[in-house]
Amino acid sequence: MKRKTIAGYLLGFVLAILLVCYVLLAVIKTTIFNETYVKSMLNENNYYKLIYNKILDNMESYLDKLNVPIDIIDNIYTEDEVKTDIDNMIGSIFGDKKFKYDESLIEKRITKNINKYVDEYNVKVNDIERFVNEIVNIYKKGVNVFSVIENFINIFQKVGDLLGIISILLLIICSLLLISIILIKVKSLGFTSLVTGFMLYIIKILLFKIINISKLNVITSELTRVVKDILEKLGSLLITYAIIFIGIGIFIVLIEILISVKNKDKKRKK
Repeated sequence: MKRKTIAGYLLGFVLAILLVCYVLLAVIKTTIFNETYVKSMLNENNYYKLIYNKILDNMESYLDKLNVPIDIIDNIYTEDEVKTDIDNMIGSIFGDKKFKYDESLIEKRITKNINKYVDEYNVKVNDIERFVNEIVNIYKKGVNVFSVIENFINIFQKVGDLLGIISILLLIICSLLLISIILIKVKSLGFTSLVTGFMLYIIKILLFKIINISKLNVITSELTRVVKDILEKLGSLLITYAIIFIGIGIFIVLIEILISVKNKDKKRKK
């Protein structure tokens, strides 16, 4: 085999590795590190409604212990407000601002309901301030499940920025390698595309063997459901890219074979 051919296939193999890295980074950047995508996945998995109901259940359990009517928490918060607060929390993770929950609105509503309850039934509620704080805390804990990762927000943001820079560098290097392969006139692009596709497929299989989705547990059952769905979609996306590269590779190889056959026929005729 000629040195030029060997060099072409080596460049093609290196290009395949870099393309795999670029695809992986691009997939992560446009999904896990994309605020719009994360919010869409929360909405798709009915996360906001699930959290709304979970907060309500926790409040009702607390009221049962105190033997206080459940209707005392009527209209103190809405599903839209839960969605807004969760979205703001997500925004703080992707942005530079720190999430701060405004508890004054829910405090006013629960206090109003308590006063109404006291007036109507002529009863006393011991330590109203403590009662209000507990209700507010139940709401805050339900909404702000991401508080666990607050210490890692700066790291998350820096990794997101770094992914963008690395992706651009990989794209530039891939372009240079592609130009080099074209210039030395070695038919290794089909090989490169096939290797890229098979590597993506193998990576997907290996990742899902390491990450056992069925046994995954992330902070809460509601969030676990979302994360599982995201991982499954990431797996499907990798398979899609693998099929595309393999398909392109087969197409290019077939064209290269046809060109080689035609060139041989021309030489024979001469």
